[in-house]
Amino acid sequence: MKEYINDVPVFSLEEMNTSDGAYGVKASGIVRAYLKNLHKLGYLIPGDPILPITFQAAGGEYRATYDGYCYVRFEEKGRAIMFVELDRIKAEYDKMYPPKKTKQVDTYDKSILKTMISLEEDKLKMFGRHWLENEPYKYTSHTMALEAYRMLMKAHEVEG
Repeated sequence: MKEYINDVPVFSLEEMNTSDGAYGVKASGIVRAYLKNLHKLGYLIPGDPILPITFQAAGGEYRATYDGYCYVRFEEKGRAIMFVELDRIKAEYDKMYPPKKTKQVDTYDKSILKTMISLEEDKLKMFGRHWLENEPYKYTSHTMALEAYRMLMKAHEVEG
């Protein structure tokens, strides 16, 4: 059953794959153009506000605004033509622009850890006495960091 707000159709995520949930040719073009504009502007990142956008599509000019709760309102000449649930917008955006796969990175690198240990040792040699007398917090934090780095290296040496 199609939902309406003041006689304007609402397209929800729930009905996305039903015949009632289809936009129609013109509205589909408008939504695709909106998603392309979002991508070009870099807006649809989780947690980012979705700002109003005016864009060209299907031979006309449209404005899309997010209501701050759950709908994106599409207008033509200042009149609402459809509401689309934000979750549906996000789902369609992810289909058009799938997130890039990240490469697996190592979380332990012995050479980097050796450098970190060396840097902490140098800092403590250079500033240790001053920190101990005037800035005990700094002395303690650098000493703890050095000990943690050494413990991490020892733990990895035992494992492998």
